[in-house]
Amino acid sequence: MNVDLSQYQIIASSIIRDNKASFIRANIPFMRINREGKIVPIPIKDIDMVLNSPKAMNIYINKDYQKYIASIVNIKKTKEKLNPAMEAEKDSLERMLKFQKMSLGEKIDRISNHSRKMTEALKEKTITKTVAHDMIESQTDASLILKSTVFQNFKQVKNNDKTFEKIQNENRELMKVTKNLVISIVKILSKNPETSDVFSNLKHYSEGGTAAHSNRVFVMFTDFIRFYNTQTNENSFFVKMRRQFSEEYSQFYQNIINKYNDYKTITILEDAIESGLGRLNENELLNLPVAALLHDIGKVKDIDYFEGENTRDIDRIQRHLFNSYYLVTKMIELPKEISLTIGFHHEYNGFGYGPFKTLYEKNKVKDPRFRIPYVLTYSADSISNCNAIGYFPAKVLEIVDVYDALIDPARKYRKGKIFTKEEALTLMEDDFIVKHTKLDPILFHIFKEYIMSKKTDAILNI
Repeated sequence: MNVDLSQYQIIASSIIRDNKASFIRANIPFMRINREGKIVPIPIKDIDMVLNSPKAMNIYINKDYQKYIASIVNIKKTKEKLNPAMEAEKDSLERMLKFQKMSLGEKIDRISNHSRKMTEALKEKTITKTVAHDMIESQTDASLILKSTVFQNFKQVKNNDKTFEKIQNENRELMKVTKNLVISIVKILSKNPETSDVFSNLKHYSEGGTAAHSNRVFVMFTDFIRFYNTQTNENSFFVKMRRQFSEEYSQFYQNIINKYNDYKTITILEDAIESGLGRLNENELLNLPVAALLHDIGKVKDIDYFEGENTRDIDRIQRHLFNSYYLVTKMIELPKEISLTIGFHHEYNGFGYGPFKTLYEKNKVKDPRFRIPYVLTYSADSISNCNAIGYFPAKVLEIVDVYDALIDPARKYRKGKIFTKEEALTLMEDDFIVKHTKLDPILFHIFKEYIMSKKTDAILNI
């Protein structure tokens, strides 16, 4: 018998007996090896017969489920409540399994109901605790519904059940109602730029886990691009940036461009940023937050994974970026601006990972003399044509993503260190600007002003 069991592990019969109801509710698949030496599923209706069989039989589970099963067993043994991060991940998994069983129409109806709630909430003068709760619930559901849908779509394409074109057509209405929901939330946030502590202690926001991180990044990204636009509405802003550019910023942009253009000298702001610093239009302010909400959609296969103290897995972290870009470009129709923001949010000016390096290398193969002319662009077409190293909304998302990771108590980087906002900003400047210029220097310093302008230190009580 030569069967590949690298993806599986044996689970004890006693564990299945003690937790059978939980496993059935979570739809955990059990496997066995048949007479032909192949690993095959055990129908759930037959599990008791297998467990009670006088003949010993190894029962297997996919290793992807081991953390979830370990959490169930731990609850059973210790009778202790899960920590908030693990509790949130368990809830996310259960929602995912529930959404996977829904029809496309049911998913559309659920998001539409959330959208109607948010439209009604626009009438409120401030974000009440009830509105805040409904907002986070709607973001969580929308994100998990899309994750569950694209994961199902991936399997359908892999099994040749459907084409990419058919899937995109089917998902068009789902994305339409999701965009409507996002626009309503963005409008609520824009009316209430000083959100105080209204989101604190809300499930899927204040605790750790993928859903909480995505929600916080969405809210902060939305708030920060609005703050950025407010700053750029002042004519003095552009005068100040041009005046300070040579002394404070040019050396960092020169370091970045040197890797990709050994002929370019950065002396003025327009040498580094294509067409210079600009403002976002209202359409961009309303639609770009979709990218922030879906930026980790590629973690769908790792829904039980979050970066706790001992679980930082670089391969999985990098894989989610490629998964995200692949899924949003193949399974759902999104404007180029949104898909590129998702795909490029870990590029770090060439120090990171994602589609940029592949794009650059293809251009070098076509023309060995190819040089990238700019460090930063606001144009999706320019970034697609490798006319710049960084794409503005993706560079904003990078900054917000890194900052949230540092202040998140569930992600204990640096030997268990949890950072205050001042400590996080200092580390980002030292490691991501001065040591290696991974973040955009000008955008980062505007972000510092944004964070320090907030009245509270609490985690993401922006």
